[in-house]
Amino acid sequence: MSVPTLDEVMALTSTISNVHILQIAECAAMYEVLCGLPDGAVLIEVGCDVGRSSSLIAQVAAARGFLTIHVDPWEEFKDRAKDWMENVAERCEWHRFVVLHMTTEAAEVHIRRLTPDGVDFAFIDGCHDPDVVARDLEVVATRVKVGGFLLAHDYPSGGVTEAVEPFVEA
Repeated sequence: MSVPTLDEVMALTSTISNVHILQIAECAAMYEVLCGLPDGAVLIEVGCDVGRSSSLIAQVAAARGFLTIHVDPWEEFKDRAKDWMENVAERCEWHRFVVLHMTTEAAEVHIRRLTPDGVDFAFIDGCHDPDVVARDLEVVATRVKVGGFLLAHDYPSGGVTEAVEPFVEA
């Protein structure tokens, strides 16, 4: 299977949620990073919500043989977990993915088991509370391989910045 173009990926991704959740320029940047990963890469997404970023990830993952791990407790909108699964399973090409319907902290043992050699790409876009972001980084970002990618969405948000800056400086 060939890797879909950005326009092909966006044809589906644009139908999920709205542009304010993950803007087109952000989608394009993420697409470029995903296309640059090695075949068979391992990815973790924290904070799936309605699946806009998941759609983008899944479409490239299917073509490249990635294993993707998606972590979200879906605490506020419990039905979104079902919607997310339907979007990925029915609307995106099949790929190897794991859904951990729990907090990142609760998922830590599963993440360690699923990623014994680390991850190539981590996308942190969960809760913006600085303590939660710090824990997401401790559990997930520490799994990123040398040369891998760590993306933190909504970085200018106070809680995200407050947690990411000390993590990166350490």
